[in-house]
Amino acid sequence: MYSTLLEYLDEISNESRLAVKVWRYQLSKKEKEKNKNDNPSVSEFWRDIENQFKEKNLRLTKPREIILEELRKADHPSANEIYIRVRERHTKISMGTIYRNLKFLKKLGLIYELEHTGGSPGKFEIGSADHSHFICEQCGKIIDIEEQIDKTKEQQLAEELGLIVTHHRTEFYGLCKECRSATT
Repeated sequence: MYSTLLEYLDEISNESRLAVKVWRYQLSKKEKEKNKNDNPSVSEFWRDIENQFKEKNLRLTKPREIILEELRKADHPSANEIYIRVRERHTKISMGTIYRNLKFLKKLGLIYELEHTGGSPGKFEIGSADHSHFICEQCGKIIDIEEQIDKTKEQQLAEELGLIVTHHRTEFYGLCKECRSATT
């Protein structure tokens, strides 16, 4: 069957690699299902994501899925932080793939980029820009402000200037509690 021991070992090695790939795929599939079923809001999140991709006839690729999952778990990560987290689960992914997918997901409106984060690189979050943020100018910490800003101002500007406003962004800058107490 095999003419040399080397061919035999090579075949075993290929089979082992395939078995590891299958095992990793099954494990990630089980993990995804577990995460989907553990929390109703998580399963709703994934249904919404899958529906948005289907409506636009787009593929929800494994890298996109992992990036979205890591964004869902993290608190305003940078592209580099996302890369490090994704790389733990998808070892062959490159930084370029992360950037391309972040740009793509941002263009779809699934994620939002906070670009001016106190001198640190842009940070990302899932969702829209229709909530506010406080950004510490010293440490770069980002705090979500859930209080809704008055939408009448948005409508008033649209009417006065003849615009169509799709969303707005309000960001407050200053020092967080920790940095403020460190300076006094």
